[in-house]
Amino acid sequence: MIRLVKNLIILCVSGSVIVVGAGFLGKVHPAFDTLSHFRMHFSLCLLIAFLVLAFTRHRFVASCALIAAIVGIYKSQTGYPWSAEQKMKIMEKPEYSLLHLNLLWNHDDPAPVVEWLDKQNADILSLSELSHVWEPHIVGLHRKWPFIFHCPEYGKRGGVRIYSKWPMRSDHDYCGVYGTLGITSVVAPSGETLEVASLHLRWPWPASGPAQLETFVPKLKNLSDDFLIAGDFNATPWSNTVQRFATLGNLKTVLGIGPSWLFRELPSWLTRFIGLPIDHIMHKGRVHVLSAERMEHVGSDHFPILVRFQISD
Repeated sequence: MIRLVKNLIILCVSGSVIVVGAGFLGKVHPAFDTLSHFRMHFSLCLLIAFLVLAFTRHRFVASCALIAAIVGIYKSQTGYPWSAEQKMKIMEKPEYSLLHLNLLWNHDDPAPVVEWLDKQNADILSLSELSHVWEPHIVGLHRKWPFIFHCPEYGKRGGVRIYSKWPMRSDHDYCGVYGTLGITSVVAPSGETLEVASLHLRWPWPASGPAQLETFVPKLKNLSDDFLIAGDFNATPWSNTVQRFATLGNLKTVLGIGPSWLFRELPSWLTRFIGLPIDHIMHKGRVHVLSAERMEHVGSDHFPILVRFQISD
C-alpha cells in the first residue's frame, strides 16, 4: 500500500512538472497558454511534493520537483500582491479613478450588485458581461454617469459598457468582434483627452481567445498616445495572451492586482488565495496609474478592480 502511494505521488509529480514546463510554450499552441494559468498552483503542489520526497530514496524526483517549483513560482509572481509597484503621486495633479467589474452574464440577483455600483464614486466604470439579465437593473446608473458607450455582444453573454462622468468624443469609437472590446475617448475635467477601453477576452483554449485577439491587432497597433484599458482577459499576466496584447498596443501591464476570479460556487475568501489573476489594467502615454486594487466581493464571480490614476504633463 505504501509503495502504491509513493508511485502515485511520483506519477503526480511527473505530471505536474510536465504541466509547469508546458505552460512556457504558449506561443506554440493556445492549450499550453491555458495550462500556464495554473502555473502557481502546480508549482506549490510540487513544493509540497519535494518536502514529502526529500527524505526518501526518490531524491532525483524530489530535485526535479523543487527545480520546477522554484522556476514556476518565480515566473508567476506578477499576478500576486507582493509584486505590486509603488507609484509616486504627481504633485499638483488631480487624481482620478476607474472601476472595473465583470458582472457575470447569468447572475441570479443583479439588484444588490447594481446598488453597490451606484454607491461608488469612480469617474469611469468599465463593465463586462452586461447581458439582457442586467438591463432592467442597470439603467439608473446613467444618473451618476451620464455618458455611456456600449458594445453589445452577439449571444447571451453580454457586451462591454463604459460609463463616464466626463464627456465622450465619438470620433474614434471602436467595438471589437462579439462586442467584447469597447474603446472610446473621454475628456477629463482638466481638459486632457484619453482613450479608455473595456475588454472581455475569451480563454486561450479551448475557447476562441487567440482568434479574437487577432481581430484586434490593427486597432491595437493604432491606439492613441494616452490610453487606459481595464478588462477580464481570461488570462494571467505571465501568459502569452496578456504579454502579446500588451506588446501589440505598446502597453504597460499593472502588476500585483492578485487573484480576481474563481468559480462562484466556492467561497469568495478562497478566491483571494487560490483564484486566478485574470483581470488586468494596462496603460500608456501620460496615463500614470497610482494603484489598482481588488475591492470587496459583491456577488459576481470576479472581484471589482479600482484603479487610481493621474494624467501627467
